[in-house]
Amino acid sequence: MPHQLETDKLRYESYERDEHSITLIVYIKDIKDGSYKVTFGESTVNIVFQTSNPRLIAPEFGDFPHDTEFSWTINLKKEIVPEQCSYNKTAFKLEVKLKKKKPLKWDTIEEAKPKVLKDTLQEIDLRKVPSKRNVWIPAAPMEDDVDIEVPNENLYNNLGGDIYGASIPLPPPEEMRSYTSKLSLSSFSSSEVGYTGLDNLGNTCFMNAVLQCLSNTQELRDYFMENHFKEDLNEKNVFGTGGQLAVSFAVLMKHLWSGAHPSYSPSKLKSLLSDKLSQFSGFAQHDAQEYMSFLLDALHEDINRVRHKANVDMNGTDDEEKPRPDAEIADEAWYKYRMRNDSVIIDLFHGQLRSKVICPVRANVSITFDPFVILPLPMPKNQLIYNVFFFSRDTSKKPIRYLVKLPQDSEMRCLLQSISTRTSVLPSNLRALLTCNGSILNIFKPDEAIPTISHNEMLLIFETLNSQDLGEDVYEFAVQQLLANSNDLPLWCSGCNNALTEKELKRCTKCYQAYYCDQECQKNDWTKHKEVCFSRPELIGCPFIISIPQSQFTFKNLQQMVAEYSRFSVDICCPTSRSDSIDDCPETKDSDSGVYSDTSENSCSSSSTSCSNSIPPSFTAPTLTSSSTTTSTTSSPTVTQTRPKFLLRYHNSRCFTRISDETLIQEPDDENEESIMKDLSGKYFLSMEWRPLEHKNGSFIVETKDLDHNYDILEAQRIASECYEHTLQDCLSAFIEPEILSADEAWYCPSCKALREATKQLCLWRLPPILIIQLKRFMFKNLYYKEKISKFIRFPLENLDMTEYCCPNSPQVSQQKPIYDLYAVINHHGGMFGGHYTAYARTRFKNREYGWRCFDDSRVRDMHPEEVTTDNAYILFYRLREEKINS
Repeated sequence: MPHQLETDKLRYESYERDEHSITLIVYIKDIKDGSYKVTFGESTVNIVFQTSNPRLIAPEFGDFPHDTEFSWTINLKKEIVPEQCSYNKTAFKLEVKLKKKKPLKWDTIEEAKPKVLKDTLQEIDLRKVPSKRNVWIPAAPMEDDVDIEVPNENLYNNLGGDIYGASIPLPPPEEMRSYTSKLSLSSFSSSEVGYTGLDNLGNTCFMNAVLQCLSNTQELRDYFMENHFKEDLNEKNVFGTGGQLAVSFAVLMKHLWSGAHPSYSPSKLKSLLSDKLSQFSGFAQHDAQEYMSFLLDALHEDINRVRHKANVDMNGTDDEEKPRPDAEIADEAWYKYRMRNDSVIIDLFHGQLRSKVICPVRANVSITFDPFVILPLPMPKNQLIYNVFFFSRDTSKKPIRYLVKLPQDSEMRCLLQSISTRTSVLPSNLRALLTCNGSILNIFKPDEAIPTISHNEMLLIFETLNSQDLGEDVYEFAVQQLLANSNDLPLWCSGCNNALTEKELKRCTKCYQAYYCDQECQKNDWTKHKEVCFSRPELIGCPFIISIPQSQFTFKNLQQMVAEYSRFSVDICCPTSRSDSIDDCPETKDSDSGVYSDTSENSCSSSSTSCSNSIPPSFTAPTLTSSSTTTSTTSSPTVTQTRPKFLLRYHNSRCFTRISDETLIQEPDDENEESIMKDLSGKYFLSMEWRPLEHKNGSFIVETKDLDHNYDILEAQRIASECYEHTLQDCLSAFIEPEILSADEAWYCPSCKALREATKQLCLWRLPPILIIQLKRFMFKNLYYKEKISKFIRFPLENLDMTEYCCPNSPQVSQQKPIYDLYAVINHHGGMFGGHYTAYARTRFKNREYGWRCFDDSRVRDMHPEEVTTDNAYILFYRLREEKINS
């Protein structure tokens, strides 16, 4: 006869992929080939086998002969079709596939057994417990028909009664459960209810704050105080504590609401959780959110209604050929999750998030739905004030200075949108340029982050034309201003190093950097100087961005436009006379250079009505000619022909220091005006090269000046003094904002078969009856340093509307309007290296409101609702209003 094994002697599990079949996996090592047989009944499965090592089944079988036959039987939850069942053996398990007789969900494979509870509570008379000392009531054996309660029932008559019942709202489509009070606790006055504190066992304020908030979660408290958890107690769940933590939590709830203690010690509950999770052993400080997550998870496993967790395929929808509706994907994911997890913790605290990831290369979209128990919200970023100069296309208007206040690390599109609101220019027609000392540091794209701007940098915004609006092509250029020859006066000869006056020195007409007494000094220095003799212009003024429609794109218009933009940032002065603008000077075409220049004697173009008194007098560079003995390969340069005030050149990048005549933009003939378009096609960077010492009517001086602009002082003062208050809604908005994943968080795209820094966006799909929100006040600055953000966040005590943060097609919005009211807060006082936790709770008992109370370990006091909102708030507890939408 085979030796009969009890069902729990072998480890087994099950999973069901659909409603028509279920798979049973029985783990048996070293099964002898040909010695096993599986027999199927209408509601049973029997396995007869031999193993070469019986000790692997249980230590007591170690002395059994190797040819011993073992028989193992499992009673199934429902009937099967034996003829359509099959099995397969591997090295260490038997996989049995069962065909269901009726297409129903089983949840578990084994027939439910009558529950026999073997633990009760020792009888302790609470009246004999000293008021200044707390005694834990340990668990002891109990019979099935004994309620978990503390003796001397008269002490508790006021805590329940027939009129006191709890209704636990469950998310659809689960069935709503209502509970009726079984426990009558009525011997103390209502004024004493809810004033019991918790002893600090040594830096355990984090645990006390969590327990007080869970104690004031009415639905959870009723479930444990009225012994409903006994119906769901899962003693065999290897992921739990065998039901001990649930029993301990129930006893703690009854003591906290007995009114018999001013304070109580949760030492037993701490010991049980420490045995399960070693990180909470000892008496060190821990994070309250982390502790609460582990506590709720352990309680869930102790009262999980799923006795045998099925293996469920939780893969997402990345490989789906055809997109499915979000509701279908969400319901499937929620159904699979509930197949393994079904408890009052899930019913009350768990919701569902929708995650959308978009590949930046192939635009592949992945949508997944994941459960959550605590909603972690990022803290709002600090507000920064950006100093911005706006340039209109109408060059008769001066640039306008704006102060723009934006969150830290905002993208450039946010700044462009703010400027667009003030100027009525579309954001697509705005270009942002960062400059420093006349150079172009960056021309931003809308999705780039706004950098930190130093004191010597300027952020310029330019209005441009749009080809779609005009119906024709638009040429756009970024222009930098250069000074071909410096205004700095020489002090000594570059050849003989003699100190001379400016009238005695002459400048090299090729590079304008070297000065000589005469041609003899130039000739002697040429061998050394020729290596560095090239034009190295200086940056001057501010760069700018211009745009010209194709129909108006001529050399003269281009030259006129850059001249008008330049006048805001440079001064141009002559020693004898000045004019108000470049256009005031009569011009004629220089036959040699092909560009326009002045014709009036001693004339000047200036961007301002006056010239600085500090500008030194100008001088004319005399001609330096080559020596007759110099060869053609080593000849020194000669003075060039007369040139205009500035030249235009094109460049391949924004960084250029060496000038080549090959890039010079020449004025085309009248009949060949289109040649300039061809030359500048595909070019973006231009330079405006000032030539103050080569003008035919004498030299002039070009100097950088402070940007000429208009400024609304009153508006600037208002923005600068504006005090922005962060709200919980700001945190929720930041939570659902799209973000670009970093390289460390890159997403694997199934289409590209590679990791991509994709765009990810979260939103709420299914909200729980109890919404727990964590404000992420603690952040890592680097790998070793963590800091606390002590920013004040204003959160509502009532009427928190979550509609805006739910998915538009979420059933949450259509079935029940998600309006929440605050009922508890966990606060963290102090910093990273020393802090303390307290709790605020809105006490509600026996369908009666008792107001807000502060729980500070063993001390409990009443408080005003205005005291609840502080900058120490860390975890918020909100309860969903049961207000159905009329359909």
